[in-house]
Amino acid sequence: MATRVIKNQEVVEEDFIWQVFEAGQDAPEEGSSVLVPLTYALEHGLDQFDASSLAKLGLILTGDDNPSEAKQFFERIDCIAVSFPKFADGRGYSIGRLLRERFGWQGELRAVGQILHDQLLYLSRCGFDVLELEEGKDPERALKAFKVFSVNYQPAVDSDQAIYHRR
Repeated sequence: MATRVIKNQEVVEEDFIWQVFEAGQDAPEEGSSVLVPLTYALEHGLDQFDASSLAKLGLILTGDDNPSEAKQFFERIDCIAVSFPKFADGRGYSIGRLLRERFGWQGELRAVGQILHDQLLYLSRCGFDVLELEEGKDPERALKAFKVFSVNYQPAVDSDQAIYHRR
């Protein structure tokens, strides 16, 4: 089954589905793509997840997680997903910027959960390169969010220079 997501401001079909690993769950099926909660990884490690039998391995962070703690797993994972449980919860934006700018995460940074059309441009500016919309949301229509503003005033992950320095 394929999932349509926005990746690098284009709609793409992924031929896999990320599954969030839950404590007490059986080992993931061979060939699956698994997101492990950071709290679980810190407590149990990632050794139980055989990277050779999985398609992809990643972490999922919540607004309560400290993104600096994810750095120890960077060499073992393909993706970091940040959960947005409510559209009004802005902690994920800060986590995205910290992962990119302070901790040097270069891999896939994915926003999941309750993200709205109005937030897509800002998520992208904070370093998220994959935006997974809720079921029923049209990603083609959502692409219009990236063209709402032609100029950004402040520096961000996507541009390190403020507009008043560009002359």
